Amino acid sequence: MALKINLKKNILVPGLETEAVTLPEDVHTLRDLLQYIGRLIHFEIIALDTGDLQDDFEVSINGREAAFVPEGLDISLKDNDYVDIEIVPLGGG
Repeated sequence: MALKINLKKNILVPGLETEAVTLPEDVHTLRDLLQYIGRLIHFEIIALDTGDLQDDFEVSINGREAAFVPEGLDISLKDNDYVDIEIVPLGGG
């Protein structure tokens, strides 16, 4: 059965324009979700060489940064989870 989550993001993801999202059957973990979104936007959110989150992104699940969740990106998603994906704007002057 497909999971339904609440997805907040500051990037445009074709097909995922609303916050209430039904995920494909093969998306079970936060890592799966990020790889799925990466395919949709044609950008690797997960670094291919390390398997870690790209430095330009911050991701939280249910209000906790993924970096501080014991399972990390491999945490299993559940119905009604809140996932926040943000690309960090570059600064400079």
